[in-house]
Amino acid sequence: MFRFLWFSILILLLTPCTFSGETVIINPNDSSANNVLPNDEVRQLIQKLGDDSYIVRQRAELQLLRIGVGAFTELQRAKNDKDIEIAHRAERLLAQIENLFLALEDKSLYFWITQYAFSTDIMEKAGILWSLARPFYDAPNGEGLPTLCRVVRFDTEYSLRAEAAKCLMALPPSIPSKQRKWFHTIRDTLSDYGDDYLLQLVAEFAGLRCELDDLKEVAETKSQLDAKQTKQSVNYPVPLNVDHSVRQRVLQLTDRIAEFQSKPENSAFQSGNMNDILLFYALAEIQNLAGLTAERDRSVHAALAVRTEVLGNEHPLNSINEEDVKQPFYDHFAVGRILKERFCLNWALRHLQLVSEESNNLLLKIDANSHVAKTLILLCDYSEAVRYYDKALELINSDEYLKMFNNARRISVRYCAERLLCLAQAAVENEDWAKATEFVRQGLEYDFLEIDLLILGYQLSGSDPVFREELKSKIDKALLQTERSLHQAVEPERRPWFVAKVCNEAAWLLAGTAGDYVSALALVEAALKIEPEDCSWLDTLAHVYFLGKKYDKAVETQENVLRLAPESVVFRQSLERFRKELQKQETPPQ
Repeated sequence: MFRFLWFSILILLLTPCTFSGETVIINPNDSSANNVLPNDEVRQLIQKLGDDSYIVRQRAELQLLRIGVGAFTELQRAKNDKDIEIAHRAERLLAQIENLFLALEDKSLYFWITQYAFSTDIMEKAGILWSLARPFYDAPNGEGLPTLCRVVRFDTEYSLRAEAAKCLMALPPSIPSKQRKWFHTIRDTLSDYGDDYLLQLVAEFAGLRCELDDLKEVAETKSQLDAKQTKQSVNYPVPLNVDHSVRQRVLQLTDRIAEFQSKPENSAFQSGNMNDILLFYALAEIQNLAGLTAERDRSVHAALAVRTEVLGNEHPLNSINEEDVKQPFYDHFAVGRILKERFCLNWALRHLQLVSEESNNLLLKIDANSHVAKTLILLCDYSEAVRYYDKALELINSDEYLKMFNNARRISVRYCAERLLCLAQAAVENEDWAKATEFVRQGLEYDFLEIDLLILGYQLSGSDPVFREELKSKIDKALLQTERSLHQAVEPERRPWFVAKVCNEAAWLLAGTAGDYVSALALVEAALKIEPEDCSWLDTLAHVYFLGKKYDKAVETQENVLRLAPESVVFRQSLERFRKELQKQETPPQ
């Protein structure tokens, strides 16, 4: 029954995800579209819309259409002109430009772009820019890139252009292949920058990032070939052979971005500080690729030194509401989340710990503590992760929290189960199987079904039939819950990432407890069709291969995981375990 369900749902999931980063709203290679005229010249063209000559009117309309978004503001004024001909043609042009402006592959951004086009509030427009760039909710795959490129080129408000430029440099998608498309598109779209300093800066940044990414790809490919020939493992990250001239250009870029960030007009939005922090990290990544470690450390230090009083117009995360978004240190919390998503674990840890230690907001501290704990788990520091879970639980059970909220038990149960999983993992590392089993038993007493706890319990119960029988009802319940989640995942309004997440969890549970490797493989492959370079999905695939005794494929897949997330100690330990089993398989019996 389950296998039939997995495959029937799989058929619905096998649709490739698209990246709209290469789609432009008005063809950027059209030289006529790149000519941004001053407002007075645009106004002169608008006046020609009412000329006595039909040919003059038509030519002026065509020129304004080619200018596109750059003429939008003046045309909005002109649609109320006393001259009926000018007003009529201006209204028609606005509709045509709007259609061009909205010509995106991803229609989910339609709402944001129309809001931006017609809003007169500058803070609202800035908030929409962040929504178009933010990698979590609204545009996680770079769908907002064409609009951001148009804004940085054509918007008449300089502060909005500067904010769009920050988004382009600091907020690429988290998936490496999509990052590459993001920066290549920026470089190609903004290559004809003329004398505009802002466009020069963004194009230069994207060009350097593309150049260093190409060097990185060459170095990793060479290391992989050498490793196959010598039958040795690749140590990630692979050092790059960077030319002296490239390093000099990175140093010059460092100075230019420092100058850019120091000017008051480039920081017009206090609530845009998250972008300022991430811009330091975007520069640190380039410096790190170029081997400029001292400059990289200075950029990271500058990012940590940013202190905010008024914060971003961001969507709430987890239990945080709109009021908490306005609290000090929220930007550091959001930056920590984004860096963790990109598996920059040590950088993420510093921001999340900063919020945990210095924020006065209760919900921010609770969420920060839980994310610190999850980051530490990826670094295999289980005892320290337990300490942060304890801090979060102490805050949840405080009188202040209990007076404000009624969800303390639900959150407390989840954190208790995750805390016991950490204790069990630490016991497994010390080969204390009895203690590990006891922690798992305690964790399974809670209503919250922690999948990793179930899988660990199943592995520990191999020689204990009584314990395995206790687990059976919990596993059946988890499988039933997963079945319901899969039914919900295929609803049309669900985002592809949610579908992939549910498929991944189902595959992980089936492979780890039910031994159904065929269905597990089909489900995780469906998740990878949606997001081919997600580390979590690839890690699941490697474990499915490993549990199915396909050790060579497990090693190959996990090596790819480690290439994408070299800081994760958990992924590295899994790779070492897979290699040992492969070595045993390849070694002939004595």
